[in-house]
Amino acid sequence: MVPGSRSAPAGRLTPEVQRSAPHDPRPGRGLAESAELLAFQIGGWEHLGYPENVPPLGQRSADAIRAGHAAVSTIDEMIRDLRDLRGHLVSELRQDADIRGRRIDQMIAGLGGPQ
Repeated sequence: MVPGSRSAPAGRLTPEVQRSAPHDPRPGRGLAESAELLAFQIGGWEHLGYPENVPPLGQRSADAIRAGHAAVSTIDEMIRDLRDLRGHLVSELRQDADIRGRRIDQMIAGLGGPQ
């Protein structure tokens, strides 16, 4: 079981969210939207159609299994998005460090220090 996922059982989701939770094909979804979708998909895997007790593995409904597979796909998308975001951020941080380094070099040169 995923920690904290019990907060979004399928019975509490709106019908619209329940329909979109197993799979949301929209490209370019933001990380926050993906995280929200993932919470619903995990809720579907753990709670979809089970008012009281979640059945053991091997006995869950087809909808729950689809929600579980959709959650894995969403996780994969989020990992790709996070890697892209990380690469972009690292690149900007390196550029910022280079710019700051040049400014410091210029300050030192302006003070008559070693060049």
